[in-house]
Amino acid sequence: MFRTLARPLAAALLLAGATSALAQAHAGRSQTRVGFGVGIEPTHLGSLTSSISPPAVGLYLPIQLTGTLRIEPSLGLSTFSQGTAAAQASGPLSWSTLTLGVAGHFFIVPPSPVGLYVGARMALEFERQKDVGGGANPPVVRTSATNLLLAGVLGGEYFVHHSFSVGAEAQLGLTFLGDRDIQQNGVTTSLSRDAALATNGVVYLRYFF
Repeated sequence: MFRTLARPLAAALLLAGATSALAQAHAGRSQTRVGFGVGIEPTHLGSLTSSISPPAVGLYLPIQLTGTLRIEPSLGLSTFSQGTAAAQASGPLSWSTLTLGVAGHFFIVPPSPVGLYVGARMALEFERQKDVGGGANPPVVRTSATNLLLAGVLGGEYFVHHSFSVGAEAQLGLTFLGDRDIQQNGVTTSLSRDAALATNGVVYLRYFF
């Protein structure tokens, strides 16, 4: 599964190390603030299914290192399921994706109270899908993939209060699609996939302590 992700993962680890070193370098500064955020991705769509899924929901940990620099680890989840209709020959389908990511934001306009930032975001996306066939003894097909997302971002933020902000972010990047592992009747088949351009949008609510 990870053969096609070797180089992107190396780049991701390098970026993560640089981000960690930067955070340590700025630790202890008086401007450092830590917060908690919730984000919704209305246009989120997994790579294993073309079905329209509910919006992905993410939890964010914004760390404002200086007045213009922020790093933001994140954890996202999206799930989708559909039952069996009377007219359908196939059975139920379920799909889920878990996303672990981190972003770096540079504010070209520091929020006072409106801010504008540019930056980069990277994330590992773990997708799982279960497809049950029709009939008295339906086959069960399980599909999984691990993807790497690297994106440039442009976002805006408005502080309605010193500690509370609302914002939105547009993302344009590259998704390195990992091998698609298909398991059926105890046999696993792997299909290699290429990278693909991806766009996304996120709406945020953040609270800073």
